[in-house]
Amino acid sequence: MKKHPCIISNSTICQSYKYRFPYDLIYRANFKKMNFQAKNLYQCKKCSIIYLRSGNLKKELDNLYFGKKYASLRKNYNIKYKNIGGQKFSKYKDLAEIIKKKTDSSTTKILDIGCYDGSLLKELSKKIKNCQFHGCDIGPNTKKLFIKNCKFKFWDNLTLIKEKFDLITCVNTLQYVPNPKIFIKNIKNLLEKNGKIFFLTLNLSTNPYSITYGDQYYHFTENNLGNLLIGNDLSGKIISNNKSFPRNLISIVKKIKKKKKYRFLKSEKIFYLFQYLKNAENKMAKLKQIENNKNIYIFGSTANSVFVFKSLKKQKIKIDNFIDENPKKINTLFYGKKIISLPRAKKNSILILPYGKTNKNIYLKLKKKYNFNFFRV
Repeated sequence: MKKHPCIISNSTICQSYKYRFPYDLIYRANFKKMNFQAKNLYQCKKCSIIYLRSGNLKKELDNLYFGKKYASLRKNYNIKYKNIGGQKFSKYKDLAEIIKKKTDSSTTKILDIGCYDGSLLKELSKKIKNCQFHGCDIGPNTKKLFIKNCKFKFWDNLTLIKEKFDLITCVNTLQYVPNPKIFIKNIKNLLEKNGKIFFLTLNLSTNPYSITYGDQYYHFTENNLGNLLIGNDLSGKIISNNKSFPRNLISIVKKIKKKKKYRFLKSEKIFYLFQYLKNAENKMAKLKQIENNKNIYIFGSTANSVFVFKSLKKQKIKIDNFIDENPKKINTLFYGKKIISLPRAKKNSILILPYGKTNKNIYLKLKKKYNFNFFRV
């Protein structure tokens, strides 16, 4: 059998847990089903990193991210709107605020890896003055979208950059690189002596549904991300409970000056994550008994929502609509169902909240304003 060494602990595939994935893997970018030669997930017994191995994964991802459609897939990422708590929400504006608090006045040069059109850099430029802003992303179509301003510089290849930076940001990038060890080594070489790296990744612990995201190589929990960072001589704080990004891990790290001995932390096993999804399916089966004469809605148009929709369809339970806060999505179709706003939903209907351990916060906010029969999975 071909061996795939773990990129953190150097363990081979024989020293890893192997799981045949029982559900459809979907693109997080466009929520469509992925087609794989194999659907095997592995988890290293030493460092607990969870990684996907498939014969045509790289080919599928290259077709997606180097293709012309990739640009249009992210056009709604920086939409500003009021969320269910009545607060104004803008992903990159909120991120820029978090990053600003972690930087100091000596920051004069920032690099954003996976920058897309430069939205985060644009927000950072409003908060951090007298600074040069660089962005790096793959694909020939991304450069066309990048900010046209002499203060912003675009790179399409990380290895071509020879400059040093006070701050390097990687927002939802780390899980998409084939070898994080080489990636981290490359970006460490681009850091100034006291430079910092800002990572934002998905948090598998608070959102078990993200295990179904097939367009990424790795899945992170607080502990296995910590293992990756410390294993690559980076130290710092990992935040798992940020109010604006409750389903993400945020880490701000620096290079370790002296290497230290460390022991890998244990993380959740994939088996328990699969069990969470199985329990969610069993819970949704109960809707069959209470669906009579009630409208059923799914909150959000995300990969989580897709999992719930497919599970209900398999059990022959029909939903009426998806509900979303993003005004750009209202009246568009998602898996053949119209997306509507919260005020348009019928009272006393069933509203399914598919957001794992962060469901409670969403539920409490919605409960104050809307009269639904909430169903949390």
